[in-house]
Formats: sequence, structure tokens, C-alpha cells
Amino acid sequence: MKRALLVFCLSLAGCQCGPGTITIKPGQDGGASTGGGAGGGAANGGGAANGGGSGVDAGDDCTPPDVLIALDRTLTMHRMADGTTPADTDAGHAMSKWAMAINGIEELTAAPLDQSVRFGLELWPREAVGCVTLGERIRGTNGTNLACEGPEIPVQPALGTGAAISSLLDPETTKICFSTPTGDALLGARAFLESHRTADAGQFVVLVTDGADWDVSCPNPNPLGVVDGLTDAGISTLVVGFSAEMSLSNGVGLAFLNDLACAGRTARDFATTCGPNATGQYRALPGDGGALFYTATNAQELVTTLRDFTRTVCCGCIN
Repeated sequence: MKRALLVFCLSLAGCQCGPGTITIKPGQDGGASTGGGAGGGAANGGGAANGGGSGVDAGDDCTPPDVLIALDRTLTMHRMADGTTPADTDAGHAMSKWAMAINGIEELTAAPLDQSVRFGLELWPREAVGCVTLGERIRGTNGTNLACEGPEIPVQPALGTGAAISSLLDPETTKICFSTPTGDALLGARAFLESHRTADAGQFVVLVTDGADWDVSCPNPNPLGVVDGLTDAGISTLVVGFSAEMSLSNGVGLAFLNDLACAGRTARDFATTCGPNATGQYRALPGDGGALFYTATNAQELVTTLRDFTRTVCCGCIN
């Protein structure tokens, strides 16, 4: 099985690859490295090549990939992109990371794109007694749910799930929760995807997180080791730092998110920014201090980032 670096978007005849094209190095087995669904399907389907417009064209020999969006629902998501707490008004709520993340995900997963990608949704931690609404958190109420609970997958990856995701997510009623079990969220994603494989379909986890305080609240399992395991299982991990709070003293930090992106094989300019360590796992190489993961500070930037990614894996293509 070939393990060469694949840049899927370059193989999509007519696909309009915007700035920040995402490079994916396949895992050691299965997933993206199996060819077929993720890269080959897009080349064969080619919505942009075969019909133009903004639609998608699945093609005859295309297997839509599984893309499980793992959304961070932790308490820091009530803040704005600059890290401050918004006003307790409709306009203020709309400026929260939580509202912007939800709006961006709903826009991404809407039809017709949900007919060429098997979108699913994971929320972490799972909702429990003590989780709070966005308004309650903005007004100063802390979550009292049990710390470090695992994730939940309310929408399993399948075609046509955009409406279900939109119906489920509401910034005002979908609750946010105490603690940041990033490692357990990724473990849950792996367990689900491995047990729901489709022949020839690529599998991807899109980790949307603000990057804050997992190492303080839920340090085990370490997310980096879990992403190594995902890659070994043939599942690529895209790391999106959504208004990532990299400057916080108790935050994950730039270096860690860079290593996570390299481990997941989706770092920017992977071939030159990442390299294997002594055990063969990929980590960030010394560089200029910039972010190798993908960043977004508002809903539209999140949509743009995720669409750039989706162009490289979809069953068909989008403009």
C-alpha cells in the first residue's frame, strides 16, 4: 500500500482550490490511504469539472467519505474571539465562539454538500446534569456537570444529515459543559468510525476546538497519542483552532496544536513542516512559530476553512 504524500485537491480536474489548500498524508492503513472514496472519488465525480456552479456531482464510482465533526462544547466557548465575555444581549450572544461555531457548521453541512460527504456530529463532553446554556454562562453561571465525561454522537455520519445537524444545534439551547476531555473525544470518534467503516470510503475527524485547558482539567488520555492512534487506524484528523486561546497560561498552546496537526497528517505544508520522531510518529519541525493547524475567528472563516478541507475529500467537488 502506498504511503506517499497525497495532495488530493491537485488531482481534482477543475476544482477551485482556494488559499490555504489542505494537504493530507494518509494513515498507515485504511482511511485516506486506501485511495477510492476520498481522493479518487472526487477526481471521478468532479462537480466543478462536470457541471460548474456550486453544486456537487457524486459520479459513478465515488464513495462518499465519513467526516465526523467533533465540536468542543466546553465552557470557554461562551467567550468572543478576543477572549472576553460578550454582552448578555442577542447581538452579544451572536458574537460568542459557541454561536459562531454552530452557525459555521450548519452552513457547511447544508444541502447539497451533504449529498457528497457523510457528515456526522460529535459533541464533547456529553450533555449531563449541570451543563448550562450560553446565556447562563455569560451571566456567570458555572457548569457543575461531572468532569471529564466522554463524548456523544447525536448525528451519525450519513448522507443527507445537514438538516438533522441544523435541527439539533441551537446556540441558545444546546448546552455547554464543564471540563475539556479532548483525548476522550478523539477516542470516542475513533471507536465509532472503526466500527462503522464503509468499503473504499475515507474517514476523517474534524476537531473544532478553542484549545483551552484540557491539560489542566482532563489531561488523560493525552490527545496527541490518541491522534497517533487515529492515524495508525487510517483516520486523518483535521485540527481547527476556532478562536483558539493559545495565549492562555493554562491553554494548549501553539506548539501542541502544531504537533496535533502533524500527527493527524493535515498540517499546513505537511511535507516541509512535519517530520517523524524516533517512533515514526509525525511532529512539527522547528519553524517560524506560525500555526500549522487551521484557524478561524468567526463563522465565515470556519466555513471557508472546512470547505477548503472538504474540497480535498468530497465525493464530487464544490466551488
